Amino acid sequence: MEQKKDSAGTVLAIVSSCGVALGFVITQLVFGLIFTTVCTLKYPAVIADALKNTDKSAVFSLMASFFGVFMTDVMAVFVIWFANRKEKTELFNPVNNKTILTFMAVTMLLWVFNCFWSAVIPQTWGEDARRLTELASKINITAFMLCFLSPLAEELTFRYAVVKIFKHFKSGSTVFCIITSAVLFAIAHGNIAQAVPAVIMGGLFAYFYIKTDNIAVPVAMHAFFNTSGELTQFIPTVGMCGVYGVIGMLILITLLTAKRRHKQ
Repeated sequence: MEQKKDSAGTVLAIVSSCGVALGFVITQLVFGLIFTTVCTLKYPAVIADALKNTDKSAVFSLMASFFGVFMTDVMAVFVIWFANRKEKTELFNPVNNKTILTFMAVTMLLWVFNCFWSAVIPQTWGEDARRLTELASKINITAFMLCFLSPLAEELTFRYAVVKIFKHFKSGSTVFCIITSAVLFAIAHGNIAQAVPAVIMGGLFAYFYIKTDNIAVPVAMHAFFNTSGELTQFIPTVGMCGVYGVIGMLILITLLTAKRRHKQ
């Protein structure tokens, strides 16, 4: 009986998580559309001129995306506050130094893997997304979106909300929770080039959130990952991969060695 209850809870949690992910995408699209409509009505000549130029059109799309992400953050924070106003759920439980070092090392190695993946896949995969990301990196406000606003919105949706849903339905399946979070996170990115890294990242971010019960951990990991990508404008990617790879491995080896000695 308990097993059937858990199975039913898991199914309900997965379906509800899909609904939340869909809501996340729709919210961004709706607010992006509102931004586009208002700008078109207020500055018709400027927008018409921008749409004739590929780069200007891309910048306009990024600004609409920025507004959509910003409003998604606002909505997510409000919904979480409203849902927890009586329960007073802790969002930022204490995290020890060992955990901080671990997630730093894991994020560094994830970034190295992402660079390797980007180098080996066909360049035609995700070409449009890559071009938009490169353009966004050159604009301060959209770079801020990539480094901080997007990680916050995505972690509140794909980590906090999904984990909360699985707990609500008493699924009891941590594995399904992590898989659901990872797969929905990858689908939301909308391009095949990022699919594999996004699944791995989403799964690890979900694992660290469940382990620490502190939403700041996956947000920080995500922000660190995205900010590292922005730094490649100033630092060669190969050099950063080398530094991150060495530091990440040294931290993990040190932590594992200390753990073995402690057991002995």
